[in-house]
Amino acid sequence: MWLCTDLNTPQWQPIQQPPFQIRSYSACASPGGFVVSGGQSQNGNQRECYWYDVQNGQWNTLPPMPTARYNHSSIYHNHHLYVVGGYDGRRLNSVEALDMRNLQWNHLPPLPREVVLLYLAFVLDNLFVLGGCCDEWVADVHEFDSTQQTWRQRSLMPEICGGGAAVSFDDHVYVVGGWNRSCMRFNPRNNTWTSLQRPQFNHYFEPSLVLNGNIVVFGGLNNDSIEEYSPLTDSWSTWTLKMPNKYPGWKFAVKMDS
Repeated sequence: MWLCTDLNTPQWQPIQQPPFQIRSYSACASPGGFVVSGGQSQNGNQRECYWYDVQNGQWNTLPPMPTARYNHSSIYHNHHLYVVGGYDGRRLNSVEALDMRNLQWNHLPPLPREVVLLYLAFVLDNLFVLGGCCDEWVADVHEFDSTQQTWRQRSLMPEICGGGAAVSFDDHVYVVGGWNRSCMRFNPRNNTWTSLQRPQFNHYFEPSLVLNGNIVVFGGLNNDSIEEYSPLTDSWSTWTLKMPNKYPGWKFAVKMDS
């Protein structure tokens, strides 16, 4: 695990060794750091969750998930950690949320289908679940209405995006990267998709985030490049900074505000 603290003098530094040895976990940015959940170890599927405090460089233990799982997805929004889908020997459609204020887990209505390696984004307090893999990669889109506590299906993605990522920006969802260099934008208000300029490089199993009004994708399988997409100009540019190595599947990226 690595940290870059200053993009003006870009350099990666290793962070404190985590208190676990797991693979196929999920991780997501949260205020002041990031959360790691689930995964697999030599002892089997894991329920454990940890929060890394970037300022103090410390790992903190959180209450374990109700359901052990791996190859799931997670996202932090409005004081809650959401974990969705994944695998526990079979594909899961369960959705669980940890309230970070009282550290209590709650069960949400299950997804309409079982899926692993899916993409998550929040727009206007509603959770969007996009793509993922069943027996094969799918283009499904489902929206969870936080007020009605119900799921509804939305328009399919215009193409399959295997091993990509999703971010929310300006009340839209962007799906980027993956094996076929996807870049597409979903408008939840009118339920439509727009295909956009593709990145230069293949970013398979890469993390993505919004930084200074642009969308950044980080590395991926056999790829250490970092690319930045401008929604304003529908164009991509490549960073000078490279990933620390060509790791087969980076799990997350974090933006820290000073």
